[in-house]
Amino acid sequence: MPVAFTPIEAVIVKAINQDEFKDFSYQNADWRCLERGEMPKDDANDGRRALRDDLPVNLKQ
Repeated sequence: MPVAFTPIEAVIVKAINQDEFKDFSYQNADWRCLERGEMPKDDANDGRRALRDDLPVNLKQ
């Protein structure tokens, strides 16, 4: 099943105080491995499996 993204309403995005996210950074090693063409260590998560299966399509866009 391909990954489908849910659109976010513009009014919600405009209401977010971006100052609350200053200097925020997050890296998930399980997702970064997909960019390198590697499999996640725990492939039991359907969301990661769906992304992995559809990754070549996503990278071409």
